[in-house]
Amino acid sequence: MAGFTGDVEDYFNELTARSDLEVAMQAQELSRFTQMAQLREAVMESDARFREAIVPDVFPKFPMSQWWNRGAVRYAGRRLVEELHESYGVRIELMVCDSD
Repeated sequence: MAGFTGDVEDYFNELTARSDLEVAMQAQELSRFTQMAQLREAVMESDARFREAIVPDVFPKFPMSQWWNRGAVRYAGRRLVEELHESYGVRIELMVCDSD
């Protein structure tokens, strides 16, 4: 299984992008654009894959509606594995093909 190859800063930046997508999808002023349906569909497809790749509720202080912020990827490169453990006490698996 593939995992995340960046460090903790990269990972949290990716989660910020997902949060920004949520804000856009909920914005009334954007709902009139027909492309929003395509965006929602693409995000739903990505979300389904991401939900399978995370350990849920690792960061329970986030609201349930921000499930992507509550979880952590199951597999990652050495840097993220070490940084999540050292900074947050979170243990995830090291990717088999880790090249860090």
